[in-house]
This record gives sequence, structure tokens and C-alpha cells, in this order.
Amino acid sequence: MKLPLFFRQSLAAKLVAAFIITAVPPMLAASHVASSMVSDSANRGIVNWLHETTNYLFTTIRDTEAEMIAVQTLLRPRLMRDETAFSAGETEALANLDIDVITLKDGRGRALFSNAPSWALEDAPLYPGSRFHWLNGPGGAKALAVAARADFTTANNEARVLELASRFDIRLSDSGGTQPLELRIFLPAGDAPGNGNTGSGDAAMRNPAGGGSASANAPGNGFYQVYSSAGQAEYVLPAGAVKAMRGGVDEYSIIDGDWTEDTANIYLLLKPVRDGEGGIKAVFAVAAVMFPREAGVPDYGLLFVSFFACGTLISGCGGYVLARRLTLPVRRLNDGVRAIAAGDFSCRVDARGEDEVAELSGAFNLMAGRLDLMQREAVRTARHERSRMLGEIALGFAHEIRNPLLVIKTSAELVHKSLPSGGKETRLMGFIIEEVGRIDSLLTEFLSFAKPTPLKLDYFRLDALARNVLELSAAEFAARNVESSFSDETNGRARVLGEEKSLRQVLLNLVLNAMDAMPDGGRIDLRLYRDPDRPAGLCLEVRDSGHGIAPDLLPSIHLPFFSTKKSGLGLGLPRAYAIIEEHGGAIRCESAPGQGTRFVICLNE
Repeated sequence: MKLPLFFRQSLAAKLVAAFIITAVPPMLAASHVASSMVSDSANRGIVNWLHETTNYLFTTIRDTEAEMIAVQTLLRPRLMRDETAFSAGETEALANLDIDVITLKDGRGRALFSNAPSWALEDAPLYPGSRFHWLNGPGGAKALAVAARADFTTANNEARVLELASRFDIRLSDSGGTQPLELRIFLPAGDAPGNGNTGSGDAAMRNPAGGGSASANAPGNGFYQVYSSAGQAEYVLPAGAVKAMRGGVDEYSIIDGDWTEDTANIYLLLKPVRDGEGGIKAVFAVAAVMFPREAGVPDYGLLFVSFFACGTLISGCGGYVLARRLTLPVRRLNDGVRAIAAGDFSCRVDARGEDEVAELSGAFNLMAGRLDLMQREAVRTARHERSRMLGEIALGFAHEIRNPLLVIKTSAELVHKSLPSGGKETRLMGFIIEEVGRIDSLLTEFLSFAKPTPLKLDYFRLDALARNVLELSAAEFAARNVESSFSDETNGRARVLGEEKSLRQVLLNLVLNAMDAMPDGGRIDLRLYRDPDRPAGLCLEVRDSGHGIAPDLLPSIHLPFFSTKKSGLGLGLPRAYAIIEEHGGAIRCESAPGQGTRFVICLNE
């Protein structure tokens, strides 16, 4: 099968694909291990939590009953003396003990005292031996309560019954109103009491009398729901759980599954209450609703898919980053080759590291350096050859012209002296002598460019030379509204070996050109600093704020007779380049239209 064009042309895409394919088997194994560990750990944690919560629930019920028995013991001596009245403070104190209903009855069941006359305790417990009783309230309301009863006789030998009840209103919901925990109580189907199906507050009490027959609510499993903290419809205990509890299991957990069709994401703990013979009197079901009912259960399958998808995504991203890092030197080499092919021999690539790519990058840089050197040498050779040819032409031209020019000048001077002063002929003859002198000066400049005199080298301070050129140009600066500055970053220690007169000519030429580039005034800044690329190099920078040089003209400014000025001969900059090269230095120009020009002269100390 033929690969897509993207994969055939992209090394990074191939590396990413190889990285992902290689990472798939270990990712599958890691996802399996991680999913199993997370799922098992989460399930064990939730089951332990449900176990502790259920034990705490039973402990709370037992402690509440013990507290009411203690209160009965304290109240009995007083009630036996027939002191049945309670003050408001005593009633409030009893209410602070979470005792909601206190009722004192005589032997015929008539209430002698009740702090909550609208609520009455039923005689029968919820199941045999249960601490739970029903509280019947106004309008048929019902509430589940932990209750304690005591029968005694007074000093007058009259029967009394003291009933204490604490409403079972343990809040299992959080502050947001959701139900992370739900409690339900189930009784054997044959023990259905005859009370009605009503509800009160957060809880709802269910029984066959209000919701149908016991057999209808407990098909085949023998239990029906009598209480739910969530106020929902009757639920049916799973047949497998009932079978296990009847077989002697004291706790039964249902993990990661639904125990009814409309109750999603339930972790359920079933705890039976047994009689002396091991029979089941009641079943408490504590359920943890871990997620919204519309969400999915994070079981092993979901965890596995999530881990594998995330791992594959991370592997893909990691492979992409790694591929980018691996192919980056190759791309740089490619860009460098393209730059060399386009004629930019100054291009270099990063050659860090010790691997094959770094070795190849180093070889590329060496090749580019040699090509750059060859290009510079070729340009320099061409420049020297052109200068040599120009010198030969200039020498021949000067010898052929200077002799007749000298005769013309001498004759004109004799004629000029013989003419009366102030006349028209005298003035015209003066023009002839002046123009002959200009031609002679031009020939002299040709000769100095074509056949430079040997340099007279000596050590001198380059900062002093720069300050001297600025002083010489101060009057011209003022006339042309030009500001200037000089910064010496060498602290006066810049000494070079060279011909001071020639270098002054170069610097003065650059300053004059800068002034010509700012006809309306501007700024010229000179800066002397050490060359960071040369251990013993000095750089003198001349920067102006003029109109700049067009990019297409920059390669030609060092050529003889090339000038952008109307009155220029085009020999100043070529002569400056030649002088700097004779000193073993270098000169470069950076400019852009409207952004000024920057010349940098680099010399050796």
C-alpha cells in the first residue's frame, strides 16, 4: 500500500508514527494494570467507607437509645413521686439531648404529660427487638424514631408508662442537597405491619398496606422496603444478595452495578439484623451514589479506554515533540543548503552535540566558511584586478595628458600676467587656469588610487583620531545643523598599528558622506568598542540618521566611479575600502532606506 504524500515527504511524521506504533503494546499493558489498580482501589475504598458508615449508623442508634435509658433512670424517682410537671427550662434541656418526644401515660394509656402532644409513639417496634418505632403525627404524618419505654408504679401504687423518642433524621445529604448516601430498611414479607404508607420530611416509610401486597413488592425474594432516606419508590433486594444473607453472610456488597433499573451508579452494602436463631429480622441497605444518575460508572472498561486514549495522546504528543527535536537539525541543514545555493555563504547552522547530525552540521559550517572565504577572495581579487587595470589606464592617461596640460597651464599663466587686470579677457584666462588646476587634481587623485604609496605604520590612539575628526568637522556640523557624539568603550586604551594620516582620511570621508546624507540636519554617532569575534580587534562605528542606501545599491558602493551624489567621482569609498584592507582590517556597511546608515571599521590592535 502506498503511503500518503505527507508521510513520504515528512521525516517527523514517520518518526511520530513509529513512536506511536512502538508504544502501543506497553501502553495496552500499562492501561490494563492502571485500570485494574484504580478500579480495585476505588471499589475497596468505597466498600470500606460504606462499612464504616453502616457501623457508625448502628453505633449512633445504640448510643441514642442508651442516652434515653439514662434519662429515664434520672426521671423515674421524680415521676414515682407523681411530680409530672416539667418547667420550660427542663423541657429545653431534654430537647438539647435530641429527645424530641417525652410522654407520660397512666395505666389506661391516657397522656398525663407530653412535650409534643401532636406526636404519639406506636406500641410495636419496627421489627422484633428493634430500637426503631413509628411516630404518628398530625394529618397522617409518620416519622421513624429511636424509642425507649419504661413501666413503673408511683408511691400511690398507680401504673405509669414513660415513653421517650428521638426522631431518626440523620442527614445523609451534603450541603448542596444531593444524596451521596441513601439508607433503606427492608423487613421480611411475612412481618408486614398494618400501618399506612405516608412520608414525613426527607424520609418516606413504605409497607404493603400502602403500596400493595407484600408478595407484589417482594416477588421471589421475601423482603419489602419500609423506609427510605431518599423518599423514593420501593426497591427490590437482589435475589443473589438475599440468598447469600440467608446462607449466613453478615455483609453483602454490590460493587459497580445497579441494584435496580432506575438507580444508576450505586455502590451498595447490605447488612442483615438476625435473631437468636440466625434468622433475618431486617436488612439495612446503605448505598453510595457516586455520580449523577445520568453519568456513566467509571468501571474497568471505561478506565481502560480512558487510560489508553490519554496514554496514546501523550505518546503522540511526546513523539511529535521528540520528532521535531530530532528533525530540527536536519531542517536547519536543509535551510542552510538552500541559503548556500542562493549565494548566501555567510549562513551557518547550529552544530551542538556529538552525534552524526552534529558532525554533519560541523562539516556544513566548514564548507560554508571555505565558500565564504573563496567568495571574499574572489571579490577582493576582482577588486584588485580592476584597480590594477584602472591604475594602468590612469598612469597612461596621466602621462599622456599631463605634458600638454602643463604647457596649457604655463601658457595661460603667461597670457594672464600680460593682460591688464579687471578686463574680461583676464577673467576668462583665470577660469582656464582654475579648470586646468582641477584637471591636474583629478589626475593626482587617480594616481593615488591606482598606485597607492607604501604605508608608514606606527602605533597611535584610535579614540584620539576619532575626537580629532569630530573637532575638524565641528564648524561644518554647526553649518548643517548636525549633532554628533562619541562613546569610547575601551576607556582610552584603543591603540592600533597603522598610518594615522590614511585612517583619518577614511574616517573623514565617512563623516562627510554622512553629512551629505542629511541635507536637513540630523545626528552622527561614533562608537569605539572591542570586537567580540576577534581576540585583539577594535571596531569604530559611524552611524547617521540620514536617508539611507537602497538595498540594490549596497553591493556596489565600494566600486570605483560609483556614486549616488551628482558631483561625486565615486573614488572616496573605494579608496577607504582599499586603505582598510591594506591595514589588514575590514569595513562593512548596513543601511536601509529611511533608517540611516552604519559603517563599521574593524582593525587589529
